[in-house]
Amino acid sequence: MAIPSFKQVNINFPTKEKIFEQLSLHQFGQLPYIFTISHLEDEVQALSFIEEYLQENDISNYPYPIYIISTLKLYKGPFTLFEKIEELPRFFKQKIKQLNTKENKILQKIYLKQQNLKNMNGVDFTYILKQYADSHKVIYNNIKEADFLDRVCTKLEAYYDKK
Repeated sequence: MAIPSFKQVNINFPTKEKIFEQLSLHQFGQLPYIFTISHLEDEVQALSFIEEYLQENDISNYPYPIYIISTLKLYKGPFTLFEKIEELPRFFKQKIKQLNTKENKILQKIYLKQQNLKNMNGVDFTYILKQYADSHKVIYNNIKEADFLDRVCTKLEAYYDKK
């Protein structure tokens, strides 16, 4: 089983058919992908074709992200754009090495969870993630309020102890 490290794909042609053909050769969801479109003349059109392909085939950024190397500055879409490969998160820049037994078992558990995520319907998947994130946001807000009240109580106690 491979360690999840970047898989780089250079998009060679800006036409819809060629991009769809090139992307159909890959299995998404098992590794983080980097699509390089910075060398193309019409990056906006190529990016829209990539988005269209991924949407038509129900491919999402979960569990592994899809990054785009591009010179575009203003982009509001599902992907994160970078100008250079060096700017990408270092987390997935792994050297390929032999795993020990413990690491291999952990990677197998991750693979099983990844397969379960892949088997879920895309709509259900985003709903569950949103629900999970919202519950953590509620916990964060409650902790923040409790910390604030603790500080107020401490200051009030210090103030009234002085009198």
